[in-house]
Amino acid sequence: MFVINTTMEIKWLLLFAFNIFVLLRRMHPHLPPSPPAIPILGHLHLLLKPPIHRQLQNLSQKYGPIFSLRFGSGPVVIISSPSTIEECFTKNDIIFANRPRLLIGKYIGYNYTTIASASYGEHWRNLRRLSSLEIFSSNCVNMFLGIRRDEIKILLHRLSQNSRDNFARGLVNRNRMIDHLLSLQKSEPEYYTDEIIKGLALILIFAGTDTTATTIEWAMSLLLNHPDVLKKARAELGTHVGRIRLPQITISLKYHF
Repeated sequence: MFVINTTMEIKWLLLFAFNIFVLLRRMHPHLPPSPPAIPILGHLHLLLKPPIHRQLQNLSQKYGPIFSLRFGSGPVVIISSPSTIEECFTKNDIIFANRPRLLIGKYIGYNYTTIASASYGEHWRNLRRLSSLEIFSSNCVNMFLGIRRDEIKILLHRLSQNSRDNFARGLVNRNRMIDHLLSLQKSEPEYYTDEIIKGLALILIFAGTDTTATTIEWAMSLLLNHPDVLKKARAELGTHVGRIRLPQITISLKYHF
């Protein structure tokens, strides 16, 4: 018969958690100010109350425009100052260009080869150049204008029928971008492998859906909170677009390397 000393086990557990906390602080001794953390979990408990951006705003008001959090064992720096953010993306952009080697980048990001998971270097620059010149250049975007119009009609029809399972597959089957990437694979098969093409297509689909949905959500939220602006927007749409046709898209993109 064994008697479990619960108090002793709790003490050993707390001692282990404290040692982990001290070790992490020694590994990152120059981090910005940080709120009190829970051993092992870090600051995850601070994000349990939605919305998350409100929680981060409250923390920035208490600890300043630059503070640090810890999600488990991963340190995270939160910046809410527009001038500091601008400096990070201009003067120090290369320093912040690398991505952490997370498991999602290994198994979902095709072993860190996508533009969202690859670290800064020749491969990342080539993917950026490929996306900018071969996919999102003004010539390519305007050349596919008719195709986008047809896709919008098909999208509205598919969504009205609530047939989302086959939508993504049909999108890939009809996508001229995939055809263009496959043509590049014929010229440089050693670089444009199936993984590179699938990873680029995956990121483009994610970026084209998640960011668009988030932008529309925020725009609608702001319009609902400002009825006078919503009224002007509806009047402008009624004047320039109407109710029986879709808005015309004019795109002009400029890239600098």
